[in-house]
Amino acid sequence: MKKQVGLIGYGSMATALAKVLTDNLDKTNWIITNPEVLESMQIRNHNFKYLPYVDFDLNKINLFSTLESGIAESDILFISIPAAFLDSVLSKIDKSFFKNKKIVVAIKGLIPEKNLPLHKYFEQVIGIPLTDYLAILGPSHAEEIVMEHYTHLSLVSKNPEMYETIYPFLDSYFLHLEYDENIELAEYAAVVKNIYAILTGMCIGYGLGDNFLSILVTNIAKEMKDFLKYLKSDVDVDILQPIYLGDLLVTAYSQFSRNRSFGILLGKGYSLEYSKIEMKQTVEGYYGTLTLANILGKDINKFPFISIVYRVISEQSQARREINNIVKILWEIK
Repeated sequence: MKKQVGLIGYGSMATALAKVLTDNLDKTNWIITNPEVLESMQIRNHNFKYLPYVDFDLNKINLFSTLESGIAESDILFISIPAAFLDSVLSKIDKSFFKNKKIVVAIKGLIPEKNLPLHKYFEQVIGIPLTDYLAILGPSHAEEIVMEHYTHLSLVSKNPEMYETIYPFLDSYFLHLEYDENIELAEYAAVVKNIYAILTGMCIGYGLGDNFLSILVTNIAKEMKDFLKYLKSDVDVDILQPIYLGDLLVTAYSQFSRNRSFGILLGKGYSLEYSKIEMKQTVEGYYGTLTLANILGKDINKFPFISIVYRVISEQSQARREINNIVKILWEIK
């Protein structure tokens, strides 16, 4: 019997996933809990709020307004909800709805209420075995996916059979899909690259040039490797892989990076609160910084660049004041 595929979420990445899934499947169950977005899909065939220039063939989509109804009709669930709000959304329904479901997440972040990475959250809180869990990671802006720009995606799971199951749903001429099994390192790398992008944005907003940024990002990559080694000392991480360095570079340099844009506002001297409001979208690095600080405790001081962003995000310091600390760190590195 053919597996029924569902999608939960209505943001940029969820909309990009909907495009890929509807290109590959006869029917996709799209669960949209925002009434205005749902209405725009029903009437105008597009998501008016995110990527509104993408039109959908509604003959290939079953639209659902509630989680319960859509999940019940789906065997495989793609989920793209900001990590900061994921628990508040999923906690509204009984966990029995997820029994025997395969979960595919396109999310980069940590769960603030639980201080958990995503795979641990789904395993410990939702009750999904890691053998039924896969994360879509790597350098991948939704805006470029819907324009069918060549994109590398890492499909990360402890279970290679999950990769084989999910691959056909995403198979496209412009997507290069690669299997990776190291879910813990991959998900944490996706968290810290957002934090580092805030830092590079701060420097851009302050007015520092490309010469400086090249040295900064080089040393950020070194710190990222140290951080991943801290998490799993027995694994020799190849930092040059797209899932690590590639995702860091695209988030640090791209105009589509919300975290970089958020950092630019801070670097220009705008307040934390104003910068959050001005962004109008979820800045994963903001929530990721605070949650990672809770997880690391005093060990956050082992990672100077992460520490700088934390001091700014927690309002212990201001971005423009911390620029001097960034310069000092770089000038002291041999």
